[in-house]
Amino acid sequence: MGFPALTMALMGYRQALTLSSALSMEVAKIPPATTELPGLAVSILGLLAIIFLEHLLVQHHDEHEALRESEARYHQLFDVSPDALFILDASGNFLDCNPVAEKHYGYSRQEFMQMKVRDLAAPDLRDQAAERVKRALDSGMTFEWRHLCKDGTQIPVEIGAAPISLAGQQGILASVRSISERVQADEKLRRSEELFSNAFHTSPAGKTITRIKDGKFIDANEAFLQMFEFSRDEVIGHTSTELNMWTPEERKKLIAEQIRSGGLQNFELEARAKSGQIVNILFSSKSLEFLGETHHITTMIDITERVQAEKGLRESEALYHELFEAESDSIFLIENATGRIHEANSAAAALYGYASDELLTLRDVDLAAEPETIRKSTNGPTVTDGQAVYLPVRYHRKKDGTVFPVEITGRVFNRHGNLFRVAAIRDITERLQAEKLLLESEERLRLSTEL
Repeated sequence: MGFPALTMALMGYRQALTLSSALSMEVAKIPPATTELPGLAVSILGLLAIIFLEHLLVQHHDEHEALRESEARYHQLFDVSPDALFILDASGNFLDCNPVAEKHYGYSRQEFMQMKVRDLAAPDLRDQAAERVKRALDSGMTFEWRHLCKDGTQIPVEIGAAPISLAGQQGILASVRSISERVQADEKLRRSEELFSNAFHTSPAGKTITRIKDGKFIDANEAFLQMFEFSRDEVIGHTSTELNMWTPEERKKLIAEQIRSGGLQNFELEARAKSGQIVNILFSSKSLEFLGETHHITTMIDITERVQAEKGLRESEALYHELFEAESDSIFLIENATGRIHEANSAAAALYGYASDELLTLRDVDLAAEPETIRKSTNGPTVTDGQAVYLPVRYHRKKDGTVFPVEITGRVFNRHGNLFRVAAIRDITERLQAEKLLLESEERLRLSTEL
C-alpha cells in the first residue's frame, strides 16, 4: 500500500475508534436493567467500527482508481495530440512536452527540461517571450509566432496558451501548431495578388473591373483614366452609362455581342471621353469571381490613331483609283524583279485588247514586241528607288498581234520592301505618222526649191 493509501487507512481507523468511544458512552447511559449484556455491546461497537473502516477503504480505493484512470486518459491525450504540447512553470521553464514536440523541434524531452521558452523563440522575438508568458498566466492567449528548431530552421507557428494549476502553483499549458503551409499559401496568394495588381495598374492598355449585378466600376487603372479623361473618384462606384461613355448605338451593339458570345475579344467600338471626344477602342472582356460576386475584367486599347490612319489610307486609295482610272494613257503597276503586272487601268485594257483581269496574269515582256530591250532598260542592276524611267520609242504587241509604237514614262518606288514601277504608256502611232508626213513634206519642199 502506498503512502497516500496508508494515510487514508489510518485516518479511517481513528475515525472508527472515535465512533466506538462514542457508542460506549451512550451504552453507559442505558438503565441497569438493559446493561446485563455488556459483552454484546462491545461486540456491536467493534463490528460497527470494522464496517465503517471497510467503507472508508472501499471509498478510497474507488477514488484512487478514478484518479489513476483520469491520469491515464490525460497522458494518452497528451501523447497522441497532433500538435506539440508543452507544460511550463510561471518562469517559462519547460516542465514537460509530448512526443510531437520532440519530433518537430529535434530536441529530446531531457533537453527541453533544461530550456526556457525564450530559447525556442526566433532570435528577434526572444525579448518579447517574458511578456507573452505573463499574458498567458493572466488570461491565456492565442497568437502567431516564430520558433527556432534545433537545426536552426525557423518555422511559423500558432500558439494557444492557457493558465493551469500545478500542485498549487501557477503554470501554463501551451499547444503549438506549425502554420508553414498556411503561411506559404498566404505568401503565394499575396504574390499572385501583387503580380495581378502590378499588371493591372501598370498596363499601357486601359483596364477596369466591373461588378456585373449593377454595372459599377470597382477599379480602373491609370491608362483608362487618361484615355477617357476622368479622375479615379469620378469612375469608382459609377457605371459607364452614368459616365456617358457609349453612344446608344454602341451600347446596344456591345450588349448584343456580349450576349451572343458570352464575352468579347478584340471587339471594335466607339466610346466617348469626358470631353465628348470620340475614342476608338479595341474592347475585350472576361468574367471572374471576386469576393463572392461575378465581375467583368475589361481591356481597352486606344486605336483612334490607327482608325484615323486607315480612314486616311482608304481615302487616299480611293483618290488614287479615281486618278488611275481617269487617266487617258495606259497606266501599269509592275513588280520590277518579276515584271508581273499588279494593276492596270481601263485605258490599258482598251489599248491592248485584253480584259482587265487578263492583264493581271501577264508580265511586261508579254506586251513587248522587243522583250530583251524591255528587260535591259527596266530591270538592270542600277535600278534604284525613286529612279525615273523614260523610253521615247518602244514597240508593243496587242492581243490580236498588232505591233505599235509606244512612249513609256515612269518611276521606280519601294512598296512593302520590293521595287515596283508605275509606267504610263502612250500609243504614238499617229504622232510618228504625223512626224513622217511632216518630214516627207519638208523633203518635197526642199527639192522643189532646189529646182
